[in-house]
Amino acid sequence: MEKVNLIIYLILSAFFTSCTSDSDNNENNKENETVEYKINFNDTPLEFASLKAVRDGDYFSIGDINDFPQPTSTSNIANGLSFYFHKDGTLLTATIYDNTLKDFLYSPFYFSKNLFKFNIENIDEVNKKIKVNFNGNLYEHYNHQIYEYNKKLNGSISLFYSDKNPLNSRKTYGTTMKINGQNWRGLGYIWTSFESEKSHILNINGDNEYSINIVFPKGTRKIGKYTFNKNSDISKDFTVNFLRYYPNSIGPESYYIGPNEFISTGTLEITEVNNQYIVGTFSLTATDPITNEKIVITDGVFKERHDLD
Repeated sequence: MEKVNLIIYLILSAFFTSCTSDSDNNENNKENETVEYKINFNDTPLEFASLKAVRDGDYFSIGDINDFPQPTSTSNIANGLSFYFHKDGTLLTATIYDNTLKDFLYSPFYFSKNLFKFNIENIDEVNKKIKVNFNGNLYEHYNHQIYEYNKKLNGSISLFYSDKNPLNSRKTYGTTMKINGQNWRGLGYIWTSFESEKSHILNINGDNEYSINIVFPKGTRKIGKYTFNKNSDISKDFTVNFLRYYPNSIGPESYYIGPNEFISTGTLEITEVNNQYIVGTFSLTATDPITNEKIVITDGVFKERHDLD
């Protein structure tokens, strides 16, 4: 299993397995165990022994990941269903395990809205119930690229949710910024290395056409403020690179990236770092060298999983 597959699975698995709620909530959930769903995978209806929803602050997970792995059967062509998303509607990932391919399929790593539609129909915070619907293609991923296998997933789910144990909360993780004044949200799932292996890239993606990555030196990182400009190499440490995906072409080659294409000038500040996570802020101006379009990124804030490997 590739690194991105493992990381996403571990994140979602931890989200579900560490969830608890107080005694009153447990009693309410026992009395209201009704789960209403209709899910089709490649036009075949799916059945699940159980589906659950967990809330962690403004983040939600829905799925059957606690039951993974399940034995392959003719009556259930897929399992390991999961959705991880924010209350504002940002889908961070949709996942299912295909028993035929014996591999995970995911919503597109970049610009998932283009090929996979996810919608929160309702959040009933009084009764702790959520309803979502979805329709689109899921893909086999290799690292952060998308390969040929894809299958359709569509349906709706309505169920009660429980609250995650605050001791294992990840509700403060993620990245937010404003792109030309519009709110953007993402999460860093994978770290990759340059060929020199002296630097690591933190890839941060949401569900629309925009994405960023931040370059850090391999090894110990320290609190500090850094500037980068159009002359900065894309692989230079403490650089924020702005990326944009264009529809109708799947894969990172469809992005303008770095100073040779999208030219980024700005600042990056690391305000906190430990063995678990790294925290900081950033702002930048990105210029398309072909069209001279300028995109202004402000109020960038991130708290992401730390990777010292």
